[in-house]
Amino acid sequence: MLWTLVLVVVALGMPALARYLEKRHRAFEVFHPVLLCYAAGIILANTPGVSVDEAVARAISEAAIPLAIPLLLFSSDVRGWLKQGRPVLVSFGCAVVSVMVVVALASGWMAGWSEESEKIAGMMVGVYTGGTPNMLSVGRALEVSQEVFVAMNAADVVVGGAYLLFLLSVGQAVFRAWLGDAPEDAVALASGDENEAPVKGRGAWREVVLGVGVSVGVVVLSAGFSWLVTGGISVALVMLGITTGGIAGSLWPRVRDLRGTYEAGEYLILVFCVGIGALTRPAALMGVGAEVVMAMGVVMLGSVALHALLAKVMRVDADTFLITSTAAIYGPPFVPLVAERLGRRSLILPGVAMGLLGFALGNYLGVGMAYALGWLGA
Repeated sequence: MLWTLVLVVVALGMPALARYLEKRHRAFEVFHPVLLCYAAGIILANTPGVSVDEAVARAISEAAIPLAIPLLLFSSDVRGWLKQGRPVLVSFGCAVVSVMVVVALASGWMAGWSEESEKIAGMMVGVYTGGTPNMLSVGRALEVSQEVFVAMNAADVVVGGAYLLFLLSVGQAVFRAWLGDAPEDAVALASGDENEAPVKGRGAWREVVLGVGVSVGVVVLSAGFSWLVTGGISVALVMLGITTGGIAGSLWPRVRDLRGTYEAGEYLILVFCVGIGALTRPAALMGVGAEVVMAMGVVMLGSVALHALLAKVMRVDADTFLITSTAAIYGPPFVPLVAERLGRRSLILPGVAMGLLGFALGNYLGVGMAYALGWLGA
């Protein structure tokens, strides 16, 4: 009970502290609040003598993102997104093609160490075109063994966590050196979004509370819609409903003009970072099969590298590449996190849209890849 309370206090308090340190001390400008909050969760969960309940940490992360996405989208410029639509679609298409090509090339190597290599390949396509939920659903559809299922999930945590840290630290600098900066009109659009008045005064806080209330309503309606259609909570349907609600709010002047909604969404993103960090336990992952981790690492590294090469050919800028790579590998929940790190809130809406497209495509592509490899190997 004590450590649960500590986790909740850290999750709610660390975002405010990280923002304060960033504004008041130059030394913390290098360490973005996203990294500080992520590190705080990792340190808390891995400190000797501290017992953090994973269920509570997972509940914090799973509650923060659905509430954050509508708040982040309420102030979106839908017309501005439409202007950026083509490059985002092109880049996401390159990401999907890259995963399919690399998995197909790696399938022969994987066949040497697993009888379920075709199923593993299908799960890899699912996870790297739509995120972890797709890997789980593809695995169930293909009826993989429990051993493979557990190993793939653990390896996904190891490899996915490593790439996420790269994205949040030096990824932007590396890919900007390769792909170049965003076009001036896109940067101007993002800059215009950032020039908002600070949230001050009782009136402003009432608007923040109202915005959060609207966001809660969007989440409840989305969950209800999912329950009505499927009889349960479908991640894809809930995310679709949340995104639709956020876009609808941005088109309604009464909601769009609410002050502080984006800042409230940013705060919840940082709460999410603490929760995700608290779920990262390197010591618990030591038993994962080396072959599975190596295969996941090769496929992710290879697909990201091929995606970057195709993005160069198609003249996709670095920020668009990074947001679509995030959408493909992690799905919609992590898009606002990376967009915040890039300082490009204008990419949240198209990134979430591509993540939803990945949700829709990933299961088909994953199962299709497994059957195609099985047919070719027969």
